[in-house]
Amino acid sequence: MKTTILLATALLFLFTAGFTACDDNDDRIWDIYPIVLSISVQDAQGNDLLNPETPGSIAHQGIKAVYRGKTYEKDSIEMYTKAYLALFYGLYAQKSDNGNYCLMVGEFDGADTFDNEQVVIDWNDGTTDTFAFSNKMHWDWKKEPVFDRVFFLNGVKTDSRLGNFTVIKEPANGL
Repeated sequence: MKTTILLATALLFLFTAGFTACDDNDDRIWDIYPIVLSISVQDAQGNDLLNPETPGSIAHQGIKAVYRGKTYEKDSIEMYTKAYLALFYGLYAQKSDNGNYCLMVGEFDGADTFDNEQVVIDWNDGTTDTFAFSNKMHWDWKKEPVFDRVFFLNGVKTDSRLGNFTVIKEPANGL
């Protein structure tokens, strides 16, 4: 009888230890940053054409983004949440830390796999630009995320690692 109780206690201990033992990496929760395309627009002299106060600004000329067959007008979509999930907001303007304005397209889930995902910006002046990216996330031997990302502007690979672009355009109304 004592042997049975001892054996049952030992098995219960091993069973409990198996559920509570963990690897150092098992308790990590990874928050994968989303992909957001950030597009600055300047004229040949470097003036910020998305700033509404810049002479010849294109900020209010009806810029649109076309993604997966759907058209998003600039600043027409707003969604907010306290949870941090990758939410696709469409196309919106944002003032960056350096004071310049940027068009933002996204968010795209940074953990998802994308292969030549394309967003077309229709400048509403008869011209368009195509922004594309590919993303693949995998785990390295230390169980940490590794990202293979590449960004393209009009089919040409860029040096951007974060999806930042600068487009040179003529000011509105030829100013």
